[in-house]
Amino acid sequence: MAILAPGKRVVLIGDSHMEALGPRLQRRLPLVSGVQVQQVVPRRGWSARRYVREGGIRPLTRGADVVVIELGGNDASANVSPARHAQDVATLMGQAAPAKVIWVGPGVTLRPDLEAARAPLRETQRRVVPAQGGAWIDAQPMTLESDLRSDRVHFSAGGYTRWADLLAPALAQVGIGAGRANGNGGGLPVWVGPAILGGAAVIGLGLFLLSRRRR
Repeated sequence: MAILAPGKRVVLIGDSHMEALGPRLQRRLPLVSGVQVQQVVPRRGWSARRYVREGGIRPLTRGADVVVIELGGNDASANVSPARHAQDVATLMGQAAPAKVIWVGPGVTLRPDLEAARAPLRETQRRVVPAQGGAWIDAQPMTLESDLRSDRVHFSAGGYTRWADLLAPALAQVGIGAGRANGNGGGLPVWVGPAILGGAAVIGLGLFLLSRRRR
């Protein structure tokens, strides 16, 4: 059974990416899954760590059946440790209960230092989110070909549109407690997808970064 069943009430929570991604998902999700997106909460510069420090997400998720959380990039920028991030992820998921949680990991960035910092936090999310009863979607593969702005972190309008076009059906196919989505293609369990892509994903990211530097 899909988490995003028709009639479900959904809240989208995130950082600055959600400012552009949220409205696009708000338009697409009712079309692909029949859900009602009742609130979009984008907070520029916020991390999972800051959401926890500022009191958490319980007031934001009241009445929701499903909470989609897009966080982790700013935690990497702030050098939050994987152990601390694991605690923050578990805390926020607990505050969202009884709603089901789908956690969307950080997208790609053209800054090698940030990409290196994001890798262990993606792995932390991949491990912790399913263990807490949620589902995790790896956004890195679905943002590899999206255009970025000059800051090399945020996407262009077209880049966010592409991300939303790929993310909406992935969210719609997530199964309750299964940790599954179609974000990596073929409906693979999201924690298996990156492992199967393995070297190809690494090579693809390297070529992508190299091509961007040459422009």
